[in-house]
Amino acid sequence: MNVIVVGAGNAGRPVARLLNYAGHTVKITDPKNIEDFHMDVQKTLRLMESEGVELDLGVFEPNLDGIDTVYLSPTVPENAPAYKIIKEANLNVFSNDDFGRLADSFIDIDIIGITGSVGKTSTTHMVTEIFRTAGYQVWICSSMTQNLVSEVIVDGIIKGIPEKSDIAVLELPHGTAGLMAELQLKVGALLNIYEEHLSEFGGSMERYTQRKMFIAKNSENFITSIHCKDTVKEARPDAIFYAMVKDIPGYDPSKKSEYFDKVANFEEVAIGEGQVCNFIGDSAKGAIDIAYKFRNKSNELKKGNFTSDFHMMSYYYENAVAATAIAMAYGLPVEIIKEGLANFKGLSVHMEYIGDYNGREVYIDASYLIEGITAALDFL
Repeated sequence: MNVIVVGAGNAGRPVARLLNYAGHTVKITDPKNIEDFHMDVQKTLRLMESEGVELDLGVFEPNLDGIDTVYLSPTVPENAPAYKIIKEANLNVFSNDDFGRLADSFIDIDIIGITGSVGKTSTTHMVTEIFRTAGYQVWICSSMTQNLVSEVIVDGIIKGIPEKSDIAVLELPHGTAGLMAELQLKVGALLNIYEEHLSEFGGSMERYTQRKMFIAKNSENFITSIHCKDTVKEARPDAIFYAMVKDIPGYDPSKKSEYFDKVANFEEVAIGEGQVCNFIGDSAKGAIDIAYKFRNKSNELKKGNFTSDFHMMSYYYENAVAATAIAMAYGLPVEIIKEGLANFKGLSVHMEYIGDYNGREVYIDASYLIEGITAALDFL
């Protein structure tokens, strides 16, 4: 294909770079000159140019001579001259779904994908720690490497990291999900859905939810929290649910042990009509308790409970239950999961302890949604 990518923004760059890597002739165009982009973006564009992508920048009306296919970035406004030219041309359209399938074709290892509004990054790293403890070579892509995870994934593909790895653990924020909704996941996890970035979805929570729900469609094993039970009910009746015990519907703190006893005795903990909680966690100082009962894709019943050393706090506990559910759904044994949870040391700016200042203990946390801030403050 001879492809023009219209828009050198967050969607256009990874699309152009991967198409070029796949052997197509690619030109990326944008009305901005290269100097108008952030320095990090300039560096990426120069790298793309060195790899063979033609930079057609500072151009409002791109030349389509020799072009047979177009990728139109979603942020290009309809009143832009380039938009009008493209719409009037008889070109094949390369879509986000096409891009997702192309990316998937280069990843010949199992993929674990993690999405949600809060907790994605810490859960991604916790899952990675568990699999590394099990001896896996893990290809991890998260926003700790770069905020635009789609570019991290494409960069990894071009560098051949999947071929050197046993498994991929990918954080999938809403932007990456929009580009890579056709990735096929061995295990997918939807942690939660809260209001965020709605300005990118025309103020529609429904559209934002639909973006996140790609993971229910493409996951062989699907993990989600009980917060999403109504959202996923029709799409994934086989969903594996997890929760902290305090979040179980009708929870009575004076009867906390009864919930764990139910799971330990292989009884069901109902969370809705036809839905049960498969993994239940509870926090303790320096430890976490987890009880579980679920069926894997081979219809084998897995059940039991354990206590693991765990040196984190706050929302890390719920993320640890999610990570446990992901690892067990994949097939890792409990002893490895316990060791991985004990090994996990946390992430910078995620409930990171800074020190004692004038008699006050200081933590720094990057939470910006009210749900994340509340979880952090509840701990303090």
